[in-house]
Amino acid sequence: MESIEASGKSIDEAVQKALAHLNRRRDEVDIAVLQEPARGTFGLGSKEALVRVTVRPSTSGALGGAVITPEMADAILGSDDELGDVDFYEDEEEEEEEEEDEEEYVDEAYEEEEEFDEEEEEEDEEGDEDEDVTPFTSADTFPALTSAAVIASEPETEATEQPAGALPLVEKPSREDIEITVDVLQNILRHLNIRATVQVRSTSPLTLNIHGMHENLGLLIGRRGETLAALQLLVNLIVSHRTHHRMRIIIDAENYRMRREENLRSLAQRVAQQVRNYRRSIALEAMPPHERRIVHLALSESGDISTESIGEGDARRVVISLKRPGR
Repeated sequence: MESIEASGKSIDEAVQKALAHLNRRRDEVDIAVLQEPARGTFGLGSKEALVRVTVRPSTSGALGGAVITPEMADAILGSDDELGDVDFYEDEEEEEEEEEDEEEYVDEAYEEEEEFDEEEEEEDEEGDEDEDVTPFTSADTFPALTSAAVIASEPETEATEQPAGALPLVEKPSREDIEITVDVLQNILRHLNIRATVQVRSTSPLTLNIHGMHENLGLLIGRRGETLAALQLLVNLIVSHRTHHRMRIIIDAENYRMRREENLRSLAQRVAQQVRNYRRSIALEAMPPHERRIVHLALSESGDISTESIGEGDARRVVISLKRPGR
């Protein structure tokens, strides 16, 4: 089988280099993450991402793109089961791109003059939406918030609208609920030919961690966590079908989500310091609701920093700014 190793500032960049060299699409290869990128101190000790990309013998391999076929779904649910009218509360679609270069998330900066005179105070409300945007590439990444109202406006999950008669929501899973959830996830992994251990990390909310698989970890997580989010959605759907109630279930892989949350909090503080140093607002790249909320909460106690979410839908992002006097 044709195989190549490639490096880059992020896992995605390394993969793209390998794909270009092999002249293949992402769905035609298997990707093994050999080394995750690491930022050094003052430029020392930094490491690039290293991946091995192998061309698949065929596009219908066992693991492939982790596609769940109707036959696999029948094997998991039972051929007589009908998902039909099941109402499902869609939990966090947690994007999680595998430890990509942090600077990628800082999208643009809103240049502002920071001379807070009375005239600026009067013009501020009309001018906020028309500020000029200029690139800003030296900040590290994510933001935060100080207003409880703004935090409350950010949903913890990407929830789907629930029609009348939706399944009841259970806050605390029972022992039987936990056993069913673990069994469902193990069955899915088995049908995908993934050998791994399922750990119960928390019961509030119910959090399962897939442990013991390293070679295809990046493939299971997917770009911006899309594959992991899809797996989480499937588990929630099947479990709600079997238990006849909804509950919040989070699926993690090798503690990826936990590390991600820690990184977001740390990066929020560093971006806030960049805002103080440069005295101008920084707009971050679009993120899912749960990540925006983490960023807001990380800076909610900061006395001189404010945050707000702008944009609509998938383009919604956080802007970090210095507070104006009197606000």
